[in-house]
Amino acid sequence: METLFSTETQTAMQFPASLTEIYKPKAIADFVGLAKVKRIVQSFAANPREACLLFLGEPGCGKSSLARALAAQINSEVHTVSSAKCNLETLDNLARVCQYVPFGGGWHVVVLEEGDCMSDAASKWLLSRLDGTAPLPRTIWIITANGTDRLEERLISRTLLIKFENYGAGAETVAFLEKIWNERAPKDAPRPDFKRLSSKNIRQAIQNLELELMAVGA
Repeated sequence: METLFSTETQTAMQFPASLTEIYKPKAIADFVGLAKVKRIVQSFAANPREACLLFLGEPGCGKSSLARALAAQINSEVHTVSSAKCNLETLDNLARVCQYVPFGGGWHVVVLEEGDCMSDAASKWLLSRLDGTAPLPRTIWIITANGTDRLEERLISRTLLIKFENYGAGAETVAFLEKIWNERAPKDAPRPDFKRLSSKNIRQAIQNLELELMAVGA
Protein backbone atom coordinates (compact mmCIF):
# COMPACT_ATOMS: atom_id res chain seq x y z
CA MET A 1 0.00 0.00 0.00
CA GLU A 2 1.29 3.47 -0.83
CA THR A 3 0.21 6.58 1.03
CA LEU A 4 0.75 9.87 -0.76
CA PHE A 5 1.37 12.79 1.59
CA SER A 6 0.99 15.37 -1.18
CA THR A 7 -1.52 17.66 -2.83
CA GLU A 8 -1.33 15.84 -6.16
CA THR A 9 -4.68 14.80 -7.63
CA GLN A 10 -5.60 12.07 -10.05
CA THR A 11 -7.55 12.88 -13.21
CA ALA A 12 -10.22 10.57 -14.56
CA MET A 13 -9.08 11.19 -18.12
CA GLN A 14 -6.66 8.69 -19.62
CA PHE A 15 -3.81 9.71 -21.92
CA PRO A 16 -1.19 7.62 -23.73
CA ALA A 17 1.72 6.84 -21.45
CA SER A 18 5.15 8.21 -22.26
CA LEU A 19 8.01 5.83 -22.99
CA THR A 20 9.60 6.76 -19.66
CA GLU A 21 6.46 5.47 -17.92
CA ILE A 22 6.11 2.39 -20.11
CA TYR A 23 9.72 1.35 -19.56
CA LYS A 24 10.02 2.46 -15.94
CA PRO A 25 11.69 -0.40 -14.03
CA LYS A 26 9.58 -2.07 -11.38
CA ALA A 27 12.24 -4.28 -9.76
CA ILE A 28 15.78 -3.51 -8.62
CA ALA A 29 17.27 -5.91 -11.15
CA ASP A 30 15.44 -4.18 -14.02
CA PHE A 31 17.43 -0.94 -13.81
CA VAL A 32 19.79 -0.21 -16.67
CA GLY A 33 23.29 0.58 -15.41
CA LEU A 34 23.87 1.55 -11.76
CA ALA A 35 25.68 -1.72 -11.14
CA LYS A 36 27.16 -0.73 -7.75
CA VAL A 37 23.98 1.00 -6.59
CA LYS A 38 21.92 -2.09 -7.45
CA ARG A 39 24.28 -4.35 -5.51
CA ILE A 40 24.02 -2.10 -2.44
CA VAL A 41 20.23 -1.86 -2.60
CA GLN A 42 19.84 -5.59 -3.24
CA SER A 43 21.99 -6.32 -0.19
CA PHE A 44 19.92 -3.95 1.93
CA ALA A 45 16.66 -5.50 0.67
CA ALA A 46 17.94 -8.95 1.62
CA ASN A 47 18.51 -7.79 5.22
CA PRO A 48 16.39 -4.68 5.82
CA ARG A 49 16.81 -2.70 9.01
CA GLU A 50 15.73 0.63 10.47
CA ALA A 51 17.87 3.15 8.61
CA CYS A 52 17.89 6.27 6.47
CA LEU A 53 19.14 5.97 2.89
CA LEU A 54 20.16 9.09 1.00
CA PHE A 55 19.83 8.63 -2.77
CA LEU A 56 21.96 11.36 -4.31
CA GLY A 57 22.06 12.19 -8.00
CA GLU A 58 20.93 14.45 -10.81
CA PRO A 59 17.28 14.59 -11.94
CA GLY A 60 16.24 11.63 -14.06
CA CYS A 61 18.82 9.18 -12.76
CA GLY A 62 16.30 6.78 -11.19
CA LYS A 63 16.35 7.72 -7.51
CA SER A 64 12.60 7.73 -6.90
CA SER A 65 11.99 4.67 -9.06
CA LEU A 66 14.64 2.68 -7.22
CA ALA A 67 13.22 3.76 -3.86
CA ARG A 68 9.87 2.28 -4.88
CA ALA A 69 11.49 -0.84 -6.28
CA LEU A 70 13.24 -1.39 -2.94
CA ALA A 71 9.97 -0.85 -1.08
CA ALA A 72 8.19 -3.33 -3.33
CA GLN A 73 10.89 -5.96 -2.88
CA ILE A 74 10.54 -5.93 0.90
CA ASN A 75 6.72 -5.80 0.64
CA SER A 76 6.43 -2.56 2.58
CA GLU A 77 3.81 0.08 3.13
CA VAL A 78 5.04 3.15 1.23
CA HIS A 79 4.53 6.78 2.26
CA THR A 80 5.66 9.43 -0.22
CA VAL A 81 6.24 13.02 0.88
CA SER A 82 6.78 15.62 -1.81
CA SER A 83 9.19 18.49 -1.15
CA ALA A 84 6.29 20.96 -1.11
CA LYS A 85 4.59 19.02 1.71
CA CYS A 86 7.66 18.19 3.79
CA ASN A 87 6.69 20.27 6.82
CA LEU A 88 6.16 19.62 10.51
CA GLU A 89 2.42 18.95 10.21
CA THR A 90 2.91 16.33 7.51
CA LEU A 91 5.80 14.68 9.33
CA ASP A 92 3.91 14.56 12.63
CA ASN A 93 0.92 12.93 10.90
CA LEU A 94 3.26 10.49 9.20
CA ALA A 95 4.92 9.60 12.51
CA ARG A 96 1.56 8.67 14.00
CA VAL A 97 0.95 6.28 11.11
CA CYS A 98 4.40 4.71 11.40
CA GLN A 99 3.97 4.03 15.12
CA TYR A 100 1.78 1.11 14.11
CA VAL A 101 3.01 -2.10 12.54
CA PRO A 102 2.14 -1.97 8.83
CA PHE A 103 -0.27 -4.40 7.21
CA GLY A 104 1.27 -7.84 6.99
CA GLY A 105 3.77 -7.09 9.74
CA GLY A 106 6.39 -5.73 7.34
CA TRP A 107 8.01 -2.32 7.04
CA HIS A 108 7.10 1.30 6.56
CA VAL A 109 9.16 2.95 3.82
CA VAL A 110 9.03 6.75 3.86
CA VAL A 111 10.24 8.39 0.63
CA LEU A 112 11.09 12.07 1.06
CA GLU A 113 11.21 13.43 -2.49
CA GLU A 114 13.80 16.18 -3.10
CA GLY A 115 14.73 16.15 0.55
CA ASP A 116 17.37 18.80 -0.05
CA CYS A 117 14.45 21.25 -0.36
CA MET A 118 12.90 20.42 3.03
CA SER A 119 12.57 23.23 5.56
CA ASP A 120 15.04 23.72 8.40
CA ALA A 121 12.34 22.76 10.90
CA ALA A 122 11.61 19.54 8.99
CA SER A 123 15.32 18.72 8.84
CA LYS A 124 15.66 19.10 12.61
CA TRP A 125 12.53 16.97 13.16
CA LEU A 126 14.08 14.23 11.07
CA LEU A 127 17.35 14.48 13.00
CA SER A 128 15.50 13.70 16.23
CA ARG A 129 14.05 10.58 14.61
CA LEU A 130 17.41 9.38 13.33
CA ASP A 131 19.61 10.04 16.36
CA GLY A 132 17.84 7.49 18.54
CA THR A 133 15.84 9.84 20.76
CA ALA A 134 12.51 9.27 19.00
CA PRO A 135 12.86 6.50 16.41
CA LEU A 136 9.92 5.05 14.52
CA PRO A 137 9.61 1.25 14.67
CA ARG A 138 10.19 -0.81 11.52
CA THR A 139 10.57 2.35 9.45
CA ILE A 140 13.05 2.91 6.64
CA TRP A 141 13.59 6.47 5.44
CA ILE A 142 14.69 7.16 1.87
CA ILE A 143 15.66 10.73 1.02
CA THR A 144 16.13 11.61 -2.64
CA ALA A 145 18.26 14.68 -3.37
CA ASN A 146 20.01 16.37 -6.28
CA GLY A 147 22.80 17.73 -4.05
CA THR A 148 23.96 18.00 -0.45
CA ASP A 149 24.65 21.73 -0.21
CA ARG A 150 21.24 22.38 1.39
CA LEU A 151 21.36 19.38 3.74
CA GLU A 152 22.79 19.62 7.24
CA GLU A 153 26.02 17.71 7.72
CA ARG A 154 24.57 16.23 10.90
CA LEU A 155 21.72 14.77 8.85
CA ILE A 156 23.97 13.46 6.10
CA SER A 157 26.16 11.72 8.68
CA ARG A 158 23.11 9.76 9.89
CA THR A 159 22.33 8.36 6.45
CA LEU A 160 23.69 5.69 4.16
CA LEU A 161 24.74 7.92 1.26
CA ILE A 162 24.28 6.19 -2.10
CA LYS A 163 25.49 8.11 -5.16
CA PHE A 164 23.74 7.62 -8.50
CA GLU A 165 26.46 8.26 -11.05
CA ASN A 166 26.69 7.84 -14.84
CA TYR A 167 23.11 6.55 -15.13
CA GLY A 168 22.23 6.79 -18.81
CA ALA A 169 25.73 6.63 -20.25
CA GLY A 170 27.49 3.57 -21.63
CA ALA A 171 26.90 0.45 -23.67
CA GLU A 172 24.07 -0.85 -21.49
CA THR A 173 21.97 2.23 -22.18
CA VAL A 174 22.74 2.08 -25.91
CA ALA A 175 21.56 -1.54 -25.97
CA PHE A 176 18.41 -0.62 -24.03
CA LEU A 177 17.53 2.17 -26.48
CA GLU A 178 18.07 -0.20 -29.38
CA LYS A 179 15.74 -2.74 -27.75
CA ILE A 180 12.98 -0.13 -27.42
CA TRP A 181 13.49 0.93 -31.04
CA ASN A 182 13.23 -2.66 -32.27
CA GLU A 183 9.96 -3.07 -30.36
CA ARG A 184 8.33 0.16 -31.53
CA ALA A 185 9.79 1.54 -34.75
CA PRO A 186 8.49 0.65 -38.23
CA LYS A 187 10.68 -2.05 -39.74
CA ASP A 188 11.82 0.14 -42.64
CA ALA A 189 12.55 3.22 -40.49
CA PRO A 190 16.15 4.54 -40.65
CA ARG A 191 17.92 3.67 -37.43
CA PRO A 192 19.25 6.58 -35.36
CA ASP A 193 22.64 6.81 -33.67
CA PHE A 194 21.72 5.24 -30.31
CA LYS A 195 25.02 6.26 -28.76
CA ARG A 196 24.31 9.90 -29.61
CA LEU A 197 20.86 9.60 -28.04
CA SER A 198 22.21 8.23 -24.76
CA SER A 199 22.56 10.78 -22.00
CA LYS A 200 23.87 11.29 -18.50
CA ASN A 201 20.45 10.21 -17.25
CA ILE A 202 18.22 7.44 -18.51
CA ARG A 203 15.05 9.53 -18.54
CA GLN A 204 16.55 12.01 -20.99
CA ALA A 205 17.92 9.19 -23.13
CA ILE A 206 14.46 7.60 -23.44
CA GLN A 207 12.90 10.99 -24.18
CA ASN A 208 15.47 11.53 -26.94
CA LEU A 209 14.50 8.18 -28.42
CA GLU A 210 10.80 8.97 -28.15
CA LEU A 211 11.32 12.05 -30.34
CA GLU A 212 13.08 9.89 -32.93
CA LEU A 213 10.16 7.46 -32.90
CA MET A 214 7.71 10.30 -33.33
CA ALA A 215 9.73 11.52 -36.32
CA VAL A 216 9.26 8.18 -38.11
CA GLY A 217 5.56 7.96 -37.22
CA ALA A 218 5.82 5.24 -34.59
